[in-house]
Amino acid sequence: LDQAKKAGYDKIIVMIHYPPVNETFKDSVFTDIFEEYNVEKVIYGHLHGKSLQRVMTGYRKGVEYLLTSCDYINFDPITILE
Repeated sequence: LDQAKKAGYDKIIVMIHYPPVNETFKDSVFTDIFEEYNVEKVIYGHLHGKSLQRVMTGYRKGVEYLLTSCDYINFDPITILE
C-alpha cells in the first residue's frame, strides 16, 4: 500500500483471504490500515456455512467490504468495478 500511495494511485482495491474483523466487528489493524490508505474496496472470502450468518459487507468508514465466498454469492459472479 505504501508503494501504491507513493506512485499516486487513487483507486486501491485490496484482496485478502480472511475477514478483516472478528465476530465482534470491532475495528482491527486491517481496517485501520485500509482507512489510512483510503482503500476503496476490500474483497475477502473464507467464510462458509454457518459463518455466513454474521458477515461484514457494505460500507464502513468510507471503505466498501465485499464477501465473495462462492456459497455466499450463490456461485453467481458479482460486479467489483463498473
